[in-house]
Amino acid sequence: LANLNWTQIFLSSTNRSQWELDRLMMLNADMALVREFEVEKDNKPGNKAGRVLCPLLANNESQSTCPFANITKTFVEQYKDNERLWLHDFKEVFTAMLVNGYNASYCGAS
Repeated sequence: LANLNWTQIFLSSTNRSQWELDRLMMLNADMALVREFEVEKDNKPGNKAGRVLCPLLANNESQSTCPFANITKTFVEQYKDNERLWLHDFKEVFTAMLVNGYNASYCGAS
């Protein structure tokens, strides 16, 4: 995921962006698990809401890329080859969230 040549495309039908690689599709939320980036938020005509403002892979040596998301990338690396671990951890967290609810402030909401 992190080092593949994903292409961000803009869907005019939804006014949103998504990532494609061959026949696979990812959203910004998926890509944010391995990269840190800012997105274009302005929905004014001509702007592409959700467009990532830095490339995932550099086209040349002088081009900087979106930095790796140090905290979440570690989890992605743990889970990428261990589906059983991911399912176990997801079940535990999802069950706790359903039973106890969650604090929106942990999600960046105000």
